[in-house]
Amino acid sequence: MAAGRIVWFLMSRSLAGALRQAEAKPLDLPLIGATPKGQATVKPVDAEWILPLIGNAIDRTMQRKEAAILLGLDAGQMTRQLSGDGHLSALRLGALPQSFWIALMDELRGHFKLDDPTARVQQAMDLIGRGMAALVAEVRR
Repeated sequence: MAAGRIVWFLMSRSLAGALRQAEAKPLDLPLIGATPKGQATVKPVDAEWILPLIGNAIDRTMQRKEAAILLGLDAGQMTRQLSGDGHLSALRLGALPQSFWIALMDELRGHFKLDDPTARVQQAMDLIGRGMAALVAEVRR
């Protein structure tokens, strides 16, 4: 009887382990070429508007060769990726300097027609006002 219990115990543990392994883990990656059902497919035509803005921001702040070096790409590969052949990694873009990001913000502002000079002056005035209020509060301490 004891041997039967041991066999049953071992089988139940291995069965439980097999069931745990069969469950999908949230961090499992999909098979190559498979698209997860809950994930939207990105069509290049829906996202290609950003590439010229990135290219313009690079051109405004540095030489393309310098950008390619910072991105860890050769110049030809970067040019192809900026023209939509392949993809340009957001992680690689993170290696670009602050001047690039400021230029990209300007490009995005222009693309989405958010570049209202009057609003920018008002924002600057508001920032100056808050800065002056903070300075006065600090002096009064």
